[in-house]
Amino acid sequence: MRTTDLAAIAILSLAGFAAGLFATSCRRPEPKFGELGIHSEVFRLQRKPGDPMLVTPPLWLELPMLREDFDLLADVELGEGAEVDLVLRRVEPRYLQGVSLPGHSRFAALRLSTTTGGDAWRTPTSALFGEVGGVRLGAGIPATIQLQARGRVLTASVAGKHLPPFTAEDDHGSLAVIARGGTAAINSMSVVPQSRGGQWSPWLLALASSLVLSALAILRRSGPTMALCSAAALTAAPLAFAMVAGSALLPLQQPELILEQIAALAGLPLALAILAGGRARRLCIVIGFLLTSGVLAIAGRGLQERVVPTQELDAVFGPMARETITETLAARIRGPRAIHTLERDVPRVFLLGGQLLWGRGGSPDQHIEPLLTGELRATNKGVPPPEVVSLPTVDGWSGQQLRMLDRFFRPFQPKVVVFGVPRDEAALDAVTGKPRSSPQQLREAIAALRRLCDELGSALVLVADDGLPADLLAEVLAARDGGLPFLEIEATDAAIGIARKLGAMVTPLLKN
Repeated sequence: MRTTDLAAIAILSLAGFAAGLFATSCRRPEPKFGELGIHSEVFRLQRKPGDPMLVTPPLWLELPMLREDFDLLADVELGEGAEVDLVLRRVEPRYLQGVSLPGHSRFAALRLSTTTGGDAWRTPTSALFGEVGGVRLGAGIPATIQLQARGRVLTASVAGKHLPPFTAEDDHGSLAVIARGGTAAINSMSVVPQSRGGQWSPWLLALASSLVLSALAILRRSGPTMALCSAAALTAAPLAFAMVAGSALLPLQQPELILEQIAALAGLPLALAILAGGRARRLCIVIGFLLTSGVLAIAGRGLQERVVPTQELDAVFGPMARETITETLAARIRGPRAIHTLERDVPRVFLLGGQLLWGRGGSPDQHIEPLLTGELRATNKGVPPPEVVSLPTVDGWSGQQLRMLDRFFRPFQPKVVVFGVPRDEAALDAVTGKPRSSPQQLREAIAALRRLCDELGSALVLVADDGLPADLLAEVLAARDGGLPFLEIEATDAAIGIARKLGAMVTPLLKN
């Protein structure tokens, strides 16, 4: 074999390796020891007749293990007025290779209802903001759920009714069962993992492409120069795919295998055309370029379809809301030391303003929520201790906090609402580049909150953060002059000092 042929084989073999590397470069890395990985064990829940597992609004069933493909079979019974979400492919920020990237919780929900018929499958946005109702079931009548999860595609039948397939955002995730308005009884449930074997690896396809090109290069006596041009064509397409995937995919997502396979082969038509030679070489190159572009466009379109708008979630929960999206379905609020539910019947104090305002340091003992809880317990002896709840948005602002309370947390019926205005109230929006709030919007938010508190029977306290711009502070002071209790945080105030000042203001309001 000629030296030039060996050189061509070496070049094209390296190109096949590079094409496989680029095509799979956006896959999730394997977790480190101790980090959450894919769970492959069978889950079985079998209860005795008359003793089902009950899922209630404050008590949901959570299976936090991450699963890929599986078959689910469950026997459930819904109580009067119940609406139940079977949450699937639930992916929330988690540590992977020592890094936890922020983002919204992602999931697909299969909704069952005893009250109203409606859409069976829900995205996070439609689950939270869509109309009530789901697959209609009779109250007290057992129903069988059969579900298959294969990649991102979910197929199910409920009580013998086959539902249309649904495509989730992710190909893995955890499970949960969440009830609202009533109780769900689970008599049995099994989750059986299924193998994803038997599929062609993009690496093998890329290497096979390089072998085909090497054989053609030897047959045509193309030499290293033409082999180099062909190798560039073979690797350029998966490299472009990797660049698009890197910008389109959200944290913890990865491209579907079929898209990786397409990317691995996308450059082959043009690479073959370059080596084809003969009088029709130019025509072959044009055809090869068009085929390669078309195949790459298909892969790119598949990636772009994964991008799901989150404007509604951003407006109510703030950007990068993490597990708050899922927990709001279950009327849960995660605090620095506790998870608050509707189960407890106690007076509540709600802190609005965001964790950057109420977390005055890096540890829970510098957070106003537990500190104010201690102060109120000390000053309200002999009565049920009040519960202090800070809305879980990290970077909150007035309009967003108002929308969150009004839309989702009215049922908590706070006795006192502490409305904090953070120093970054009018920070620039990351998407629009414009201030997310203004003096007029703050004025409107305070007025709307006063009306909401009147409806809920809640007392309202205003808090202005240290460093709040003068035009925004003026709006808060105007509301103070209108009769609202007011606290201005000073630069020298420690967390315990703020909690004590708030405790002195809130205690008499709890007794009214």
